[in-house]
Amino acid sequence: MHFTKISLLAVLSVAFLLGAGCSGSKTQNGTATGVPSNVPSAQRGKPETKPLDPKSEYLLAQANFHNAKSFKAKFTLPTSQGIVKGDLSYLKPDRFRGTMQMDKGDITDMILVADNCYMRVGNNPWVDISGSKVAKQTIENMRTAVQGNKVLDQSEVENLEIVSKRWDQLRSCDMFAVRLKDSTPDLPVINLCVQDGYPLFLEVDTPNGVMHVDYYNYSSVFLIERPM
Repeated sequence: MHFTKISLLAVLSVAFLLGAGCSGSKTQNGTATGVPSNVPSAQRGKPETKPLDPKSEYLLAQANFHNAKSFKAKFTLPTSQGIVKGDLSYLKPDRFRGTMQMDKGDITDMILVADNCYMRVGNNPWVDISGSKVAKQTIENMRTAVQGNKVLDQSEVENLEIVSKRWDQLRSCDMFAVRLKDSTPDLPVINLCVQDGYPLFLEVDTPNGVMHVDYYNYSSVFLIERPM
């Protein structure tokens, strides 16, 4: 059975999708960190009244992403084994549901509720894998990617380079090309489109093609429950 193989792919996909574009930010006492002090608190999460420099705009989008009570996303992830497509929903503080399908294979479904993890492949029954190595790794990756594992200090903010920023007329958003100054040459540039202060979509060139993630329904109301 390919359950373990698919499970590990889900772990990697979830961690990368949630953390690639907006990793590193965290909140303390309800205040966004990783945002430069020159960004007025009144502008955090709201339409800007004064133009910000590109790096401040990007960091504000990071903070808004991590402060959202919930969000949904759809993704296309090229791999050496084929194209993986899927969707995911995240509800603070600890509820997640994601589905993924490689080409025309079976759909893998995953639900996380606190420390409980459930998976289903195709039409097979749900399996409670809570406490397993795969479940623990998945939960840890999800929490780290969404919540951020540490606060950005000044040196890390300075290490972040905005390669370019342009207005995407077709999709009505600001397109940021971002990389780390000390990154290795093989680390790809992250392209993040920001609309109204929130990530709209993310694109990254990979050896197997372009990974694309659409983000939507920030702080919307929906339920994620354990399977019956």
